Amino acid sequence: MSEREAEKRFVEEHINSSPADVALILSKKAELDKNYILRQINGRQKARQKFPFLLDYSDYEYPSARAVAQSSSDKAAKFKAELLESKHQNIADLSGGMGIDSYFLAKGRKELTYLEPDPELYKISSANFKVLGADHIECQQRTAEEFLNSTEEEFDLIYLDPDRRKEGSRMIRLEECEPNVIDLQDKLFKKAGTIMIKFSPLLDIKMAMEQLKDLKEVIVLSIKNECKELLFLLQKGWNNEPIIRAVDLDKQKRTDFTFSYSEEMDAVVEFSNPLKYLYEPNAAIMKAGAFQFIAENLKLRKLAVNTHLYTSEELNETFPGRILKIKGYDKSPKIAPKKINLVNRNSGMTVEELKKKFKIKDGGEDFLYACRLEDGKRVFVLGDLVK
Repeated sequence: MSEREAEKRFVEEHINSSPADVALILSKKAELDKNYILRQINGRQKARQKFPFLLDYSDYEYPSARAVAQSSSDKAAKFKAELLESKHQNIADLSGGMGIDSYFLAKGRKELTYLEPDPELYKISSANFKVLGADHIECQQRTAEEFLNSTEEEFDLIYLDPDRRKEGSRMIRLEECEPNVIDLQDKLFKKAGTIMIKFSPLLDIKMAMEQLKDLKEVIVLSIKNECKELLFLLQKGWNNEPIIRAVDLDKQKRTDFTFSYSEEMDAVVEFSNPLKYLYEPNAAIMKAGAFQFIAENLKLRKLAVNTHLYTSEELNETFPGRILKIKGYDKSPKIAPKKINLVNRNSGMTVEELKKKFKIKDGGEDFLYACRLEDGKRVFVLGDLVK
């Protein structure tokens, strides 16, 4: 048995073990490649939730834990591939990383150029494309800047996922990312009419909108009510107001709420104490900032200016988020059982402070919302889940 075969067998035997336990065992097996084994176990464990399709490929080699963590999930990558029109046949991914986005963007398209400056990650990813049968992906080991300065080719679309980490900290400013898309915008538009950029959900959307040229669309992408990434779609010559889309991907149903910031500013909102139903927006809506327009658009009333909860007498099942049927509300949490799912929305206290003060324990099926009404008073709203 070769060393690599022995290492693969070790991975299979310890696939459900913690990294700490594996590291301890490997400390006594100097003949095995510790880094390779830990990468494969971490990668396969993460793949179960993040990219389960990879588990069908036994020869797929997982890169570093950092590359796996920064990669898009297969759900997010598929969404981006579906989002692009069929006319985008020739694509360049200028910050390829693990290559999950490249793999799905290349499906059903003629050409895709993958760039990755890191030698080890480039070597692993280019070999993995062959394992996945994506032979039409052209791989190049170079930076985005080097590529843009040297290539004569033009593309239908350029995709970038700038590195959001620097010296271990997460970046939330465009100019602190690598490559710096602010400096590269003119060069990018010389090579493609359409640019798609992925960023961390920690980024300030409005600040980014001021810095990016010809911005057509911003997509806040959540998966199962967890905000995963921001997508900025730039189109050369676009001079209209960009639209904002708050998208949540779920097994049962995809929600997609579209608005503009001018509509948000112009929206007329009515306020009310809790009525028959309570509505809590999903994570994508909250990040996108559709706090006023969603109330006007869906004919709901808001509990308070800074309390992003809504209410109505009639059920609106199209609401993108959680819907509760209200059982009652009071200034005291005594209306709820001691075990309850407590949610804090602008109550003036933290969840932990509320639990300690009112001796509330987690549990049960109903929800208790601690929040403030328009008159500034704190109330507790009890309800059971409709959606």
